[in-house]
Amino acid sequence: MIGKTLYKYYTSQILKNFAKIGICISVLFTLIEFVGLVTRVDTNLYDIFKMTLYKTPNIIFNSMPMIILLVFIYTFYKQNKNQEITASLSSGISMPQILIPSIIFAFAFGIITTTILQPIAVQTNKNFDYMWDLDKKNEQTTLKLSKTGLWLKEKLPNKYHRIINAKKINENTFELSKVQIIEFNEEKNNIKVINSDKMTILGDELILKNVIDYTEKPSVKYETLIIKTSINKDIIRRVFTKIDKISFWQLNEYIKRLKQSELNANEGIFILNFLISIPIIFVATVFIASFFSARPLSRVHTKKTIISGVLTGFALYFYINSFKSLVLVSEINPIIIGWTPALSMLLLGIILLLSSDKVNN
Repeated sequence: MIGKTLYKYYTSQILKNFAKIGICISVLFTLIEFVGLVTRVDTNLYDIFKMTLYKTPNIIFNSMPMIILLVFIYTFYKQNKNQEITASLSSGISMPQILIPSIIFAFAFGIITTTILQPIAVQTNKNFDYMWDLDKKNEQTTLKLSKTGLWLKEKLPNKYHRIINAKKINENTFELSKVQIIEFNEEKNNIKVINSDKMTILGDELILKNVIDYTEKPSVKYETLIIKTSINKDIIRRVFTKIDKISFWQLNEYIKRLKQSELNANEGIFILNFLISIPIIFVATVFIASFFSARPLSRVHTKKTIISGVLTGFALYFYINSFKSLVLVSEINPIIIGWTPALSMLLLGIILLLSSDKVNN
């Protein structure tokens, strides 16, 4: 069994290497993002720098599996080069026991990534999106999904505003049901209130059916009412695409709101289960990394190890992200899709660990 002293030594090595590699990769990807923004946005360098900083936590979060894999490949290679793994194996400590400090670190940091880093990345990414919209002069139409349905706030000419609340949405036709529309000016007077059973968006028009206009007394009923608008289907579609920008701590509640509005919550269920599985993904990277660089020194080639590790890291990144697309087009249970990356990687890692352990023995 690995002793406390050796455990602390291995853990300190992992932390040092994590700091080195994590900073290097984060800085590299952040610089790439900065250069990309310089070519894509029309603003001053200070704002571009702010946008890059807002984007950085999201960059780190998305690249974390790659970072963790490279950290352990490098850590095991250094231990192997210094004969530390050989000495441990000779003293009767098995490879799985040698990996215990790495497994604990990976699992703990996976929890931190899900519960702390992801919410931070979500919040800073919202700030980035806001600055991006300002640069592109996108219409600032506010969109929110709450317990009471979908809420839209639209700016109108002459300092007027329009608020639209819909209890339910058909995500295929973008038809809104049980709709209430309120229009008012900045002084909160000249208020106009309209209720409608159904509302559809056609070009720059809102088509309302079975309407009651409460603006005048007595109220007026219309079978159909057409209102000009700047809202389009792309704006409504944001309610489906923004789910990856919901904090882990708010995701479960957001899924409930989607279901209450009769919207497809599969993507949210997938993301929630994927986030929960991140600690398992990080543990799997420990097993995979041990195959590359914890084998006998005679079987480890520095350049091949580094190249193989980097390529595996990129492959891991694309492999994980492929499931985000799969959930949108597949009828497979989103819980199964959410856990597939972690469980498949864990199975692969265990197989590689067992084969590496046979070689070491």
